[in-house]
Amino acid sequence: MTRNQPQSILPSLDLRGTALWQAVAVGGFLLLAVTLGGWSVAGGTANAVLQVASVIAIAATFARSKPTPRAGGERQLLLLVGLFGALFVLQLIPLPPVLWSSLPGRRLVVEGLAALGLPLPWMPLSLAPEKTVQSGLSLLPPLAMIVMIGAFRRPVARAAVLSLIALMILSVLLGVAQVAGNEHLYFYSFTNGGSAVGFFANSNHFATLMCLTLPLAAGLVARWRGEADGAGGVSRIFAAAVLLAVVLLGLLGVTMTKSVAGVGLALLSLAGSAAIVLSGLPRSLRLGFVGGVVLVVLIAMVVAINSGIGDLTTTDLGGGDLSRMSMWHLAIKAIGDFGTVGSGFGSFPQVFHLFENPERVISVFANHAHNDLLEFVLESGLPGTVLLLAFLVWFVLRIGSVWLIDRQRDPLAQGASVAALIVLLHSLADYPLRTGAIAAVFGLCLALLARDPAGRSSDENQAATQPGRHLSA
Repeated sequence: MTRNQPQSILPSLDLRGTALWQAVAVGGFLLLAVTLGGWSVAGGTANAVLQVASVIAIAATFARSKPTPRAGGERQLLLLVGLFGALFVLQLIPLPPVLWSSLPGRRLVVEGLAALGLPLPWMPLSLAPEKTVQSGLSLLPPLAMIVMIGAFRRPVARAAVLSLIALMILSVLLGVAQVAGNEHLYFYSFTNGGSAVGFFANSNHFATLMCLTLPLAAGLVARWRGEADGAGGVSRIFAAAVLLAVVLLGLLGVTMTKSVAGVGLALLSLAGSAAIVLSGLPRSLRLGFVGGVVLVVLIAMVVAINSGIGDLTTTDLGGGDLSRMSMWHLAIKAIGDFGTVGSGFGSFPQVFHLFENPERVISVFANHAHNDLLEFVLESGLPGTVLLLAFLVWFVLRIGSVWLIDRQRDPLAQGASVAALIVLLHSLADYPLRTGAIAAVFGLCLALLARDPAGRSSDENQAATQPGRHLSA
């Protein structure tokens, strides 16, 4: 900005012209994702609306006459997503009987058809083709976020994080109303009644949204107080106050869910957020921020105790038939049977009952393994496992870049790395990525992590050279 230009308490987003409409598009898409994508069951009307919106967003973005050149990390991410999509298509290709019947895990299918006196038909690799199609369509929301954030001007990403913060605040307010006894504010018949779920069906997934929003907010605040944004003095205090408010609301939301995973992930979220924010603050503000966080945590502990923190026992890790340990044991057994080819995406419910004890089967069934790593390996086989390892290598390398390489350091990308890590860790005991809302935000995180902060887009460089304008970090 100009030397004599007065500073504003509000940091500038530099949303003008096309960037403003791009920000509206991304914010609107996040609104749809959070309000409609809270259900993990594929094929629902709300999910279908979100998927149609994703197709429109992707098509409109690629229809731009001058798309922004993509960095290496973005191209690699799109390649991984493309290969992942190709794996879904591969699982749907019909195979001749002599081929599919010889694949691992197909013996029971062959025996069942023989018992009915039916000839072996052509069949795809997937044991649940319709579910595989539905699972493939669930890739559209995160892909839409990756495509939009990669192609749009850089200030749009910060606007997206602001939109997410606003949606988190709205979700917490809705959660407060739900806990207060407004049963009509639960949007799904199968839900965690008595706990805060916001726009979700599952309180654990609501807690995940709270936890992953905090480090993104921390990254945004760190950008606000950076010299490139011209934020100093009162603006820094304003940014710190905003972050503390978001932390308080986020922790309030987590405690209202009574989620074991949410409490643990909240600690990781706070640690990552602190690492992002504290590194560049002056000593006085650093001490003030730490004091504020301590105060917020104490308040959250009081709220948690009064809201029944001692009742956080809904996560069954014991030895019951549908406990997580039991489901994981059976999933590992199924992986051994289906070997290298997998059972097909979305086929877990059909496969799981084949390995249950028929004498102890009850009316309640397992729709997921509550460990997406095991479920993914079971359904995708060796090709999917290799692809997953490739993604994890890419993820670790990108984290190393944005945290350890000076010219690659980017607070917003650092926040995205912490948020994405939270989702992946939660996936080891649940299935947050199977909701459209979390999947879309995860796509936002990956897009932010994939960008090259050392290379500025042409429109941003032009903005930096024009006098009298706020510089955009």
